[in-house]
Amino acid sequence: MVAVCEKSKITGHQLAVTFLYAGSSALLLSLSHMNTEYWFISFLALVPFLWQATKGSVKKALTVGCMLATSYCFAITPLTASICSWDMLLKLAVLNLFFGMYAVLVNRV
Repeated sequence: MVAVCEKSKITGHQLAVTFLYAGSSALLLSLSHMNTEYWFISFLALVPFLWQATKGSVKKALTVGCMLATSYCFAITPLTASICSWDMLLKLAVLNLFFGMYAVLVNRV
């Protein structure tokens, strides 16, 4: 039982790679959000996210989903955090819930 728990840990290197994939997805999503002429980039933005969500455990899928939501939220609305913190926290919570659940569902299928 202990070996299973130790095997499911996410190391620092895995966390950095996961953040790299989630950050690249968030950057592409924010680029497609800023200019509506580039709407097709949003489909390409999900490729690194789905790649990381499907390979690995459910814990890793949840981690990449929450990292994507946090990166995307701070990339889209950086000034909202200082002006209206409750709005930012609500948006962050909803995005984390949505992307986290989506990543777990993709991982399970």
